[in-house]
Amino acid sequence: MTETISVNHHTFQTLAIQSLRYCMGRRTFAVIDCVEFIREHWQDLTKHTKAIIIRDLDEALQSHEDDLRDNRGYCYLGDQCDYQKWKNLRKWINSQPSES
Repeated sequence: MTETISVNHHTFQTLAIQSLRYCMGRRTFAVIDCVEFIREHWQDLTKHTKAIIIRDLDEALQSHEDDLRDNRGYCYLGDQCDYQKWKNLRKWINSQPSES
């Protein structure tokens, strides 16, 4: 059953950020669901929330790349397929119209 649930705007922004932070480092379906959610609701996010998501994503991508460079057994964003999903999301964000 699909049911619509209503939350206030501030709560929605907070949940979007928390979802991203929770899913970074998780694998496969959690990553796919989070990336799809962010893309689907990007236009609903405030400029501030978008900036936080971009910052967190950039830091996570850099940490993952550092882990790869240093040949660590575990990489920050999980497996290569997960890293690629996050990297593709960041590229997609870059392609979105900027807010003035």
